[in-house]
Amino acid sequence: MDWTVAAAYAFVRTVHGGQVDPLGQPLLTHLEAVRERVAQMGGEQVDEVAALLHHVVTDGAVTLAELALREVPARALAIVDALTPRAGESEDDQVRRVMGTPGAVRVLRADLAHQLHPDQMSCASPRQRERTLHRCCRVLAELDKDLELTFS
Repeated sequence: MDWTVAAAYAFVRTVHGGQVDPLGQPLLTHLEAVRERVAQMGGEQVDEVAALLHHVVTDGAVTLAELALREVPARALAIVDALTPRAGESEDDQVRRVMGTPGAVRVLRADLAHQLHPDQMSCASPRQRERTLHRCCRVLAELDKDLELTFS
């Protein structure tokens, strides 16, 4: 399969169609918003593909091995892997893994930007807003410690 943005979008539409995020919004809307932000930040097509795929392993839809068998580009696969939480792993450990993976910081920043977007925040309860704001700002502060990685 040639992993263009259109192909990746078709794949996630099949995998995530009808799913909603924790705020009850269509997951596909989130994935497209992250992809669009990655493009605005100067990401290459492979980074946009990773942005669209960044939930497929976390949600258990497919495994990294299955993505590799589908010939997802190595860089996109590495980004998806970096963004996929591991059982028992702290968020700080995951952020460090993201910071060590080319392209993953851009996708994570785009993901956090969408989570913090006023349209998203308006759908959250006051408690969810506070928790999201605190978590996103903490992760962004960690990413900001090494500005060289901001757009790698």
